[in-house]
Amino acid sequence: IKNYLVVSSVGQYQVMCANFYNYKMVGLSGAIITKVDEAVSLGEVLSFLIDTRLKAGYFTDGQRVPEDIHLFDFRFEFTFTLNLIY
Repeated sequence: IKNYLVVSSVGQYQVMCANFYNYKMVGLSGAIITKVDEAVSLGEVLSFLIDTRLKAGYFTDGQRVPEDIHLFDFRFEFTFTLNLIY
């Protein structure tokens, strides 16, 4: 069994860090990034992942489970960023 920290992409950086420090003792394998479809920017959640060195394993972009849970990869991040620019 692997432990993942669930992080909202519309959350505040300090809240993400507080949750990380409260749960890191359980041996986190990564993070599940939620509400990606509601985020204007992924800057805060990406900063959080970089600063904590926590790997994003999955992301969600809707309310349908399991259809809207996806593996996180940097191709997704690149495509998401391009869509925000254009």
